Amino acid sequence: MAASVRRLVVELPIPLVVDADALNLLGEDAAQVASLARAARIFTPHPGEMASLCGLPIADITKDRLGHARRLAERSRAVVVLKGARTVVRDTRGNRLHQPDRKSGPGHRWQRRCAHRGHRIPAGAGAAGV
Repeated sequence: MAASVRRLVVELPIPLVVDADALNLLGEDAAQVASLARAARIFTPHPGEMASLCGLPIADITKDRLGHARRLAERSRAVVVLKGARTVVRDTRGNRLHQPDRKSGPGHRWQRRCAHRGHRIPAGAGAAGV
């Protein structure tokens, strides 16, 4: 199974969202595998999956979410969406692609736009699913 996932990530000639068990199967090799990809790749880990990708404890990931997302994006040449209460999005060069919506109240819940109507809704569990 892991070999099939690696082959898809590298060879599929269209953009690909890599999440959940696919990330777990790639593990610490995810950055190297994605750096060989023929098309855009988007990683959408939660902190536990990110810890697996980086070979670090979850506590280390939560202490430096921005830094770990940036480093993985740079190494993998993939967009990284590190999910959580404060979702972090980094482009393929490690640039930050998000800003908190300051109008959303306590906790600065992260927002995403519904493209078809322009409404703002809070990102939450399942929001990364395609």
